[in-house]
Amino acid sequence: MPGPGTVAGCFAAEQRLLKALSDEPFETGRWSSPLVDRYSTLSIRTNRYSVPVRLIGQRVRVLLHASEVVIYDGRTEIVL
Repeated sequence: MPGPGTVAGCFAAEQRLLKALSDEPFETGRWSSPLVDRYSTLSIRTNRYSVPVRLIGQRVRVLLHASEVVIYDGRTEIVL
C-alpha cells in the first residue's frame, strides 16, 4: 500500500469519507444576458452571434458550455 505522503496514500485515507454523487443533475454552463445590438448580433466572450431581427434592443439569455452556446428568448431556445 502506498505511503501517506503520496497522492495514492492521501486518496486511500480520504476515500472512506467521500459521499456518493447526487442523482440530481446540475448545470455546468455559465449564464449571461447580453443585449442584442442594432445589427441583430450579440457578443459572447470574443465571438459574435446573429439572432432574429425581432430581438434587436432586447436582452436574451445565453448558456455557454465548453463546446456549445445556447441562446434563449424567454424560455424558447433560438435555433441558429
